[in-house]
Amino acid sequence: MNTSNYYPGARGSRPTPLTGTCSAMVLLVASLAPSTVVWADGEWQSSVSLQSEYTDNANRSATDPLSERQDEVRLSTGGSYENSLLEVSANYQASETYFEKDSQENRSQLQGESSLLLGKPHQPLDLLVSHSRRMVLNAPDDLDLLRNNDERDIFTVSPSARWRSDGADTVILRATWADIGYRFTPQRDSERTSGSLSWERELSQTSQFNLSAQQSDVSFDAAPFADYKYNAAYAAYSTQLRQLDYRIQLGYNESKPELGEGLSSPAYQLNVGYDSGPHQWNFNASTRITDNSAGSGNEESFEGFNPGDASSGSLDQLERTSGELSWQTQVVCGRCSLSVSFYYQDDDYRVEAEDRQQSGIRINHDYRLSSQASLGFSLDRRNHSFAPDVAREDYRSNRVGVSYHYRFVQGLELSVFSNWRDRESDGPAPSYDELRGGLGLTYSF
Repeated sequence: MNTSNYYPGARGSRPTPLTGTCSAMVLLVASLAPSTVVWADGEWQSSVSLQSEYTDNANRSATDPLSERQDEVRLSTGGSYENSLLEVSANYQASETYFEKDSQENRSQLQGESSLLLGKPHQPLDLLVSHSRRMVLNAPDDLDLLRNNDERDIFTVSPSARWRSDGADTVILRATWADIGYRFTPQRDSERTSGSLSWERELSQTSQFNLSAQQSDVSFDAAPFADYKYNAAYAAYSTQLRQLDYRIQLGYNESKPELGEGLSSPAYQLNVGYDSGPHQWNFNASTRITDNSAGSGNEESFEGFNPGDASSGSLDQLERTSGELSWQTQVVCGRCSLSVSFYYQDDDYRVEAEDRQQSGIRINHDYRLSSQASLGFSLDRRNHSFAPDVAREDYRSNRVGVSYHYRFVQGLELSVFSNWRDRESDGPAPSYDELRGGLGLTYSF
């Protein structure tokens, strides 16, 4: 937009000016409420979890499996606050993982996001300050072990000025500064400054039309030759009805690097949500130019099912096309909740030989045994394929999981779980299968 501790802004073992800024922001958000406070727009909630699990293949190896117990301590907190002047929201998970037989180094980590908005849409000025942190795989074909994941911080400051000519038209001038930092690979850090101008027109109480133009300067301290400029222009239409809401954005974007030719292409974004009561559908699709420092911009949920990013290769721009479709329903039975999710992502690099495609499907089914107990089942399948000139091998991975949850009085919950996963490769790349099982205790307050 994070030294071995999990405070936002930590990068390797060197302190940075951003460390204190992000930490102060997290502490500010957390200090706005005690453990549980009802606010104008939501409730602040926190929880502490202790989890212990056993694996028969800690290194996820086909030839040298290692049985090991792995323990995790986790603190989660989140909530929101809103009044006539500001909006605050936060959602973070801090954890410490311990490995019984030292298959990996013990490690602390933080994931989540927070934002502070000063000003309202009807006011002439506002200021948005935000922070997010996500896990990022070091290479797209790495085994998904904790040691193979970096952590990416994005810290953003964005002031805006708006002028409303009448009841329907608004002109918005916005400046944005963003700092992107990696915990273990600071050579991938970047900084970007941008300005945008947009015109919004309220077509009705439920629909809006928007025209916007943006220009950005992107710089890399460790690799100035990779600096580039980014330009984009869009037209967008959005509407929100009782059961259906959607937004369609069409435009053009281009990159102009310091060295070599840039990228240029049409860009679009489509967001659709439909809620019929027993069924909820969501569809998102987009194509745009980004780079392998910013990636998706930490937009993915740190608890969700999505392709995520990988930080391999030299710094470069890429065109990313992605789509996600999800369906949730309660019609299977009165005690059941079923969800199905699908994603697709295609990365086309400007210079680097890292072009790849990803797709995945997940099925989740929960069954309430009682008001306190529930059973869960999940099935995932992911496919990764690389262009012929990429020195990586295609692979597929599967995961099947079952769980039991029991909620006691006073916010205490017991979880018992087991999952099996495997990975199959088309060549000598790592393949394995693994069985895990364990239990956890969570106290919410």
